[in-house]
Amino acid sequence: MTIRKDAPRLSRSREAMLDAFRVLLIERGYEKMTVQHVLNRAHVGRATFYAHFRNKRDLLDSSLDRLQNALRLAWRNEISRSRSADTVFGFSREFFRHVDGHRRIYDLIVGRPSEVTIERSMRGILCNLVREDFVARLGTRRASKHIEPAVQYFGGALWSLMVWWISTRAPITADDLDARFHALAAPSVKASLA
Repeated sequence: MTIRKDAPRLSRSREAMLDAFRVLLIERGYEKMTVQHVLNRAHVGRATFYAHFRNKRDLLDSSLDRLQNALRLAWRNEISRSRSADTVFGFSREFFRHVDGHRRIYDLIVGRPSEVTIERSMRGILCNLVREDFVARLGTRRASKHIEPAVQYFGGALWSLMVWWISTRAPITADDLDARFHALAAPSVKASLA
């Protein structure tokens, strides 16, 4: 395997575009943002953009992949800390902390009815992580069609709880919200796994 001499520069360009994307989400929203806006903000050329991303949707997916991987890593760390694989939805606390640390973006996502693309993508991430949790617990004992209603239920619950928290500015910490979510979810998780 050869290492490209320009790899650090390519990595910086990619990070600059992802950073520009986050800033532009706040300023313009996803639906009104164009690739040209990202190019201007990141100070990169069109060829550089297309060397990393196919289009604006691919940029969104890459940004959300980073979030999903960070949540997955937090989940693994939670399992390591508790020394128990029984940690249900170990990613949820980090999800709420992420939302808390990026309130301006989530205020806009929740407040703009036009941000359907991001909402669907974020729900998809949450459902993917919930699905991973259930599959890890059940192994191959049950076909996916039997767990999918539970996946949709808990993914939707996480999203709806976040929307309520952001839109009402409820005075509750991310950790307390996560604890409340787990208290509400625990009985349903047990029923779903039975």
